[in-house]
Amino acid sequence: MFHATLVCTDEDCAVEVEAWGELQELEAMVCDGCACVLLVLSLGHVEPPLVVHLPQRSVRLPRAA
Repeated sequence: MFHATLVCTDEDCAVEVEAWGELQELEAMVCDGCACVLLVLSLGHVEPPLVVHLPQRSVRLPRAA
């Protein structure tokens, strides 16, 4: 998975978008405003989130009076 900053190729539009996805998906994105192709300005690889299950800790509380 990649994190990218994309910009519209239409000079009159100048829309900038931040998106996450696979490289093929990012390269196929089009501008919502004018339907022109979005150009990738920056690209970074991100790892998918990892879920870690932590053991439950029991806390002993003093009894109420």
